[in-house]
Amino acid sequence: MGEYIRGDLFLDAAVMPVDDYLQLLTATRVTYEFGDKNDRLQFIIENQWGDAAIGDYLRGAVSQFYRIDPKAIGIFDTEAMLRACLAYKRTNKIPLPPDQTRK
Repeated sequence: MGEYIRGDLFLDAAVMPVDDYLQLLTATRVTYEFGDKNDRLQFIIENQWGDAAIGDYLRGAVSQFYRIDPKAIGIFDTEAMLRACLAYKRTNKIPLPPDQTRK
């Protein structure tokens, strides 16, 4: 169940099973049906757009904008960010994704 209010979509996580909610947060494609005509809205979230690697682009753009070493930037996908948030709640530390190291 959800509600669309002035351009924002609200979902009630309190009534959703936790596994369903986590799958929703980590999905790369989500389709919402709404209205009396069952209109559809589809979100596609990917790290690759054609030939462009979005994570690599962001790492390069952010490092140039802030003038910092690109190796100092951690790029998290949704699943890694959820794990990092849970780890932070337990340890007060944010672990980097497995494929990245901190310099």
